[in-house]
Amino acid sequence: MRCRGCPIACVTAVRDDVDEIVSAFRFALSLSPDMVVVTGGLGPTLDDVTREALAKLMGTELEISEEAVG
Repeated sequence: MRCRGCPIACVTAVRDDVDEIVSAFRFALSLSPDMVVVTGGLGPTLDDVTREALAKLMGTELEISEEAVG
């Protein structure tokens, strides 16, 4: 499958579960992609766990950017 000339290695949909999202990220990265595109998640709601999953994957903690908060 291709999208605008770029090959697509996989398309995955997961539940809003931290460990499931981390697992999906790890699988995507195991394919050695040039990029991973995430749609959905990262929304403005406080119950979205995509940010938490990405932080867990990267071995870091989330922090509030006072500059972004304004």
